[in-house]
Amino acid sequence: MRIFNVASFAIITGFGLLLALQLPGISPAARTYPLVMIVLVVVSSAVVAVREVAGWAGKAPLDGKLNAILTAPSARQLRLAAFVAVWLAYWWVLPVIGFMIATALAIFASLYVLKTRSLLLAALVAAVFAILFSVLFTTVLYVPVPLGALDEALIEWIYALQH
Repeated sequence: MRIFNVASFAIITGFGLLLALQLPGISPAARTYPLVMIVLVVVSSAVVAVREVAGWAGKAPLDGKLNAILTAPSARQLRLAAFVAVWLAYWWVLPVIGFMIATALAIFASLYVLKTRSLLLAALVAAVFAILFSVLFTTVLYVPVPLGALDEALIEWIYALQH
């Protein structure tokens, strides 16, 4: 497990540095959020790697649960695979259909795969979350997100309210 954690640190740090190299191309106002996220990921990974190398890490509390999921009956494994597939599909369709629709669909599908009790509530949560985060990213944090027709309409409406 130590080798896995140290290797994970190296991979995550490498990706973080690759992302950091792209920061100069982003406008200063939009740079804050990605920079904070990169720093948090690299620092968190470094803490795990140092604990592993120094021998301070005990058995992680999720090891037993993760082992149970990975050796579980096939229905749980299929749900886990479907959950991962939803977020891989999200990454693929995001630039095509825009942030709001892709995010709402991915959250709804994730909640469905995780067997939410109410599909109506899942749809409502997905829609509200997607709208709130779209507004937060585009108008407060100035983080560029892939825009679809719905995203553009929302941004135009928000800016019309401001002026």
